[in-house]
Amino acid sequence: MYVIHWSFRHEKALQDLEAHLRLLGRSPRTIAAYASGIKFFLEHTKKEIEDLDSNDAYNYLIYCKDVRNLTGSTLNQRRAALRMFYENILEKTLPKKIIKYSKRPKRIPEALSLSETTALLQATSNFKHRTIFMAIYSAGLRVGEATHLRVSDINSKEMRIHIHAGKGDKDRQVMLSERLLDNLRDYWKHYRPKDWLFPSSIPEEPISASTVQRAFKQAARKAGIHKSISPHSLRHSFAIHLLESGTNIRYIQELLGHSSLQSTMIYLKAVPECATAVKSPLDQLPI
Repeated sequence: MYVIHWSFRHEKALQDLEAHLRLLGRSPRTIAAYASGIKFFLEHTKKEIEDLDSNDAYNYLIYCKDVRNLTGSTLNQRRAALRMFYENILEKTLPKKIIKYSKRPKRIPEALSLSETTALLQATSNFKHRTIFMAIYSAGLRVGEATHLRVSDINSKEMRIHIHAGKGDKDRQVMLSERLLDNLRDYWKHYRPKDWLFPSSIPEEPISASTVQRAFKQAARKAGIHKSISPHSLRHSFAIHLLESGTNIRYIQELLGHSSLQSTMIYLKAVPECATAVKSPLDQLPI
């Protein structure tokens, strides 16, 4: 049976999915992404909830791949949303051909050099935007982690920043740069944030990631940087610059919040000279 318009059953199924994700402790961004993917899936299939089967999920993924040309990471997110929806809301199982994730090609991250990072920060005239860029670069934060910082997350006594519910819904502690702290003190005197460290024009809400992205592109153009970069490139730059300075890669893994060292190892490809900078223990033997 096909539906002509969005029905109560569809809305209820989406609400049940969102409630289940909240119960699991998933982040608001994850909940929004899963709900959006499932909403598009339901609109695409045009079926009643009780009529959905595994073929609908499979055909939807084929459509996302072949027609919408979704990237591997986005396709995997849609796949994860479908699995969550089918298994926990519809109480139906999906075959392996649907739940098996696509392998994503490991690309060397695009990063900024030290001089480019300096130029970008100097080209950012807006004090709030420059402080956000400094926060991302100084501690290797994801954009969403920086925009959702609260004033209480800054621990100047222990020189740490508390990151709440990062990727994988994990909390972590990262370094608080002395230079960032000095800048934050001036920032606080100017803006007087009460809850969100970087509020939007509506004080009860944090600044949006899209606002940060627009400001970053504007600053990059002004600085004469023509690379294909985004605010996330500052996080990549943080990791690569630490590697170049000789920081142990496992420390970098912890700071970035990577659950697997394999995720951090990609940065070694961007700094191949690290391998030749290490002295072999054979060279230290007195023979």
